Amino acid sequence: MTFATAFAYIEFEQKEKICWVLEKLEKKNMEKDLFPQMILNDRDFALMKGIEVVFSNIVNLFCWFNIGKNVGAKCNITSYENYK
Repeated sequence: MTFATAFAYIEFEQKEKICWVLEKLEKKNMEKDLFPQMILNDRDFALMKGIEVVFSNIVNLFCWFNIGKNVGAKCNITSYENYK
């Protein structure tokens, strides 16, 4: 079963701030005997580094839906029709 355990709003996505959030999440999880087996992210580099530091033994997967949205936004591609 997959479900979200936490949401965090961070002004600037920096590794140090993300590590702080992940450490708080890890502490809460340990209090409730919850041990995630994977984390899904949108290939945010700061988040990837934070996961590597705090949750080094957890699988870090990429969400292809969000990656696709990011690629579309960065490339400014609205549709295939623009290239015919």
